Formats: sequence, structure tokens, C-alpha cells
Amino acid sequence: MILDPFLGSGTTATVAKKLGRNFYGIEKEKTYFKAAEQRIKNAKPIEDNFLDTLKNNRSKPRIPFGSLVELGIIKPGTNIFDNKKKITARIMADGSIKHNQAEGSIHKVAATILGAESCNGWTYWHCDINGRTYPIDYLRQRLISKN
Repeated sequence: MILDPFLGSGTTATVAKKLGRNFYGIEKEKTYFKAAEQRIKNAKPIEDNFLDTLKNNRSKPRIPFGSLVELGIIKPGTNIFDNKKKITARIMADGSIKHNQAEGSIHKVAATILGAESCNGWTYWHCDINGRTYPIDYLRQRLISKN
């Protein structure tokens, strides 16, 4: 059951109808109510077999890099590096990283270095663990598997 006490143009109710949910909406402005009423009336429910979702990386638990620092899995001051060990960055106490003048998230700094719009910092950055090199995603995967 979905309740939208500020119905407006009916976005929430329209999506609820498409997903086969029951809904109630409240709107005091007649203009908005009429627009929502028409919008909801025109909405068609999505067939159940089209509502299934694929399992992909977006469905995995999200763990911020800062959590690894907070939990002591990787320590502030540790240097992380690209896979060729040519570019390094230092981990800060808040989970951000610094490389030369660039500072921010693992993703933002890697993208800046590459001159790209975005970059997956989990796979770009690496660290040494007991003399072996691992992507920092290895640390995240270990944390996920413990929970």
C-alpha cells in the first residue's frame, strides 16, 4: 500500500499503478489533482514477467571506501597505486585520497589522473598485502564476504 499525502502531478501513484501496487493520494490543489487523475488513468500496469531484474554489480551491497578506513582494514597514510605502480595516492583519515594536487574519492582522483569523466576506483587502485599486490576491491570483497 502506497500513500502519497502530497500527490502533486501523480508521479508516485503512477509508478505504483505501473508496479501493480495499491495507492492513495491526497492533493488539495484542484489543478494538480485533475492532472494527476488523468496521468494515473493513462498509466498501464507493467506485465509481471517484465518486472524481474538482473543480478548485476548495482544489486550488490554498496560499501564506501571510507568504511574500509573506519574499520581499520586499510589505514590512513597508506599509499595505494595504479596496476603499474607508477602513480601513487595517499589515503586520508576520512577515506578520501590525495595524489599531487588531486584529492577526493578513489573514483574522482582516478578519473582526474586518466582525464576521464569517470573511473572505477575499486579496480584502478591497488595495495600491497603481505608482499602481494591486490586491487583495493579485494579488501571490499573480503568485507562483504564476512557480512
